[in-house]
Amino acid sequence: MFFRQGEPMELYQKDHIQLFSRKPLSSNNAAKLMDLFCQPNQEQSGGLAGRVQIKKAKLDHLGPVILKHYYRGGLLRLINKKKFLKGRRYRSQREFECLIKARKKDIPVPEPLAYMVKGGILYETALVMLEIPNTRTLTKVNPLESQKASIMQCLNTHFDKMVKCGIYHVDFHPGNVLIDQDHKLFIVDFDKASDWNGPMLKLRNRMKTRWNRAINKYCLDSWLTLG
Repeated sequence: MFFRQGEPMELYQKDHIQLFSRKPLSSNNAAKLMDLFCQPNQEQSGGLAGRVQIKKAKLDHLGPVILKHYYRGGLLRLINKKKFLKGRRYRSQREFECLIKARKKDIPVPEPLAYMVKGGILYETALVMLEIPNTRTLTKVNPLESQKASIMQCLNTHFDKMVKCGIYHVDFHPGNVLIDQDHKLFIVDFDKASDWNGPMLKLRNRMKTRWNRAINKYCLDSWLTLG
């Protein structure tokens, strides 16, 4: 065991893959995750979904988990779409730590379990989270009129918490908010999220503008607009 950003971590290694976990894993669970990391899969893309590769597994005593791979955007992806240059922190590690911070502030986000890295100066990486069952994105729900106000009130509460604790979610839009059968909301995809050190009003306006721009761009229902 070792500590990273104040969090106790366990390290597992296999075939040049390093797995950093918040919880002790059985040898079977660790091997299952590292094998899953190496399995090929099709990249899913389009619209508000963005570029994301998701794999699923079921771990003993932990239940269903999601493994999220990271991909480059822009012109660089034409040369190398899934390798990143090593810096102070791995890309998956940044999202992992942001999710921990958000959960400590009572913001409903997926529970991060681990992150994995393969390589040295150039590396591939993935994040492992516990799966949130029976959810859809806000873009795929059609609630009753009486439910819309309560959903947006809940969203505004979570939005206020993010702003208050200085989490800048650069891709804050309805495609990154999940809703379950009980209309509980979960904010996802904190890739590239960062700590905000400027005026809170500027952060609020920037994230609100990003959200409402997505509403207009993808012709989503107006009830989703942040006022």
